[in-house]
Amino acid sequence: MSKFLESAYKLREARQQATWRLLAADDAPSVMAILKSVSAGGTRTLTDAEIHEQVRLHLEELRSDGEDLRQEPKDYISQWVLKGWLNRRLIGENAQETYELSSAAQSAIRIMEDASSPRSMATESRLALMIQVAAQLEAETNANAAGQIDFLRARFYEAQAALQRATNGQIQVLDDARAAERLQDLVSQLQEITGDFTRLKEEFSHVDRAFRRKLIEGGESRAEILDRVFSSLEILEETEAGKSFLAFWRLLTTPSQYEALENAIDGLLQRGFAKNLTREQRRSLQRLQEGLMAGARNVHGTLHGLSRGLKAFVQSKEYHEHQRMRTLLAEARQRALAANEVVSLTAETGVELTLPEVEISSISQWSLKATEEGFPGFSLDNAADPEISLEEIGRQMMAAEIDMATLVSNIKDALQKRSQVSIGELCTLYPVHQGLGSVIGYMHLGAQHAIEELPPRMEQVRWIDGSGSPRSARIRASYFTKEKQHEFS
Repeated sequence: MSKFLESAYKLREARQQATWRLLAADDAPSVMAILKSVSAGGTRTLTDAEIHEQVRLHLEELRSDGEDLRQEPKDYISQWVLKGWLNRRLIGENAQETYELSSAAQSAIRIMEDASSPRSMATESRLALMIQVAAQLEAETNANAAGQIDFLRARFYEAQAALQRATNGQIQVLDDARAAERLQDLVSQLQEITGDFTRLKEEFSHVDRAFRRKLIEGGESRAEILDRVFSSLEILEETEAGKSFLAFWRLLTTPSQYEALENAIDGLLQRGFAKNLTREQRRSLQRLQEGLMAGARNVHGTLHGLSRGLKAFVQSKEYHEHQRMRTLLAEARQRALAANEVVSLTAETGVELTLPEVEISSISQWSLKATEEGFPGFSLDNAADPEISLEEIGRQMMAAEIDMATLVSNIKDALQKRSQVSIGELCTLYPVHQGLGSVIGYMHLGAQHAIEELPPRMEQVRWIDGSGSPRSARIRASYFTKEKQHEFS
């Protein structure tokens, strides 16, 4: 295959990637504007409620400006996740949904920002950086001692000459135009690092899924599997993405390097040429260290979280269920292949399989039943105004919302008489006025303030529903304790 055809094939493959699809979308300007705003340029992670509310507000603003955006926020968000423009993850013990901008979307937004705000024609800073990096790389990879000595000696003489000039008062300072260009290049590189963090997390997630697939399909003994899983962190760290990130992490967390970066940024922002920066660029520099540390901690947390998730996956029933499903599917496939040798695929088996189904039809297809008798004559009188008491209003409000104040009062009262109390005991000691609603309210408070019993144990809770029928359910036992009573203040 010629180099030209190879290039054409690579571009065809790239056309299917999320970055290209976003750039080529009909509503690309609106979508990129929304994604950039809600994610603060890719530096922010949002909860499900946050992203839906912010997308709703942006859609309303765009519609008022004449944009034809008819779908609901949830529909757009689901589409963006499927197209690879948003990453959706479950985090925390409560498996809360969070969203963040994907690396593909960050690349598309950066491409359009560069196109709409072209860089200055002067490229001295990039050329100088390229020469410096190339010279240093050549010297550090040179196994010849003489070459290393020449490189270090040249740097020594340059430093010595610069020191002599400064001692004589001959200080050389970059002019504002060249300094501003280099500073803008620094901001641009910072934005690229933000995209690198997202790309690293995506790469770790891909490695994690591949590792889980190998565990299920490997057919290894439980001891071998556990041995591999408990070394999963080392496996993730040995990937190309893991090595790259760990090197970055070590450099960033070196106190001397961190302090040097902090002093350099403070000094640059006080220079006169810094006024040429936009407000967004200045804010990026001011938050440079905070942003780098936050992004690195996020990746570091993802790395360790995936390792813990793998261990929990193998030690839980989920792993065995996956293996059992794989075994059953393999057996079914083998039996089907064997049966195909004896019975035709179109042969009558004498077995009728009734699938669950529901008939769905449009309301416009319904027809009203005509009656020959007509309608009996009647008159409509104005109804009398209903009498509503404060007690009735209170009952209506209790039915509409969970009465958390009463639940907290019950917990406090119970803890005055005992050192700890469970949700099941609270439902026995105090009236459950709102039925299941009260139980859910206790569980919500328990998630924040109660202590779960170890090892986990189930307890039964009972209540009376609105129709007067007794109901019960089994929940994980958790206890409100007197030591944590102050949290309800």
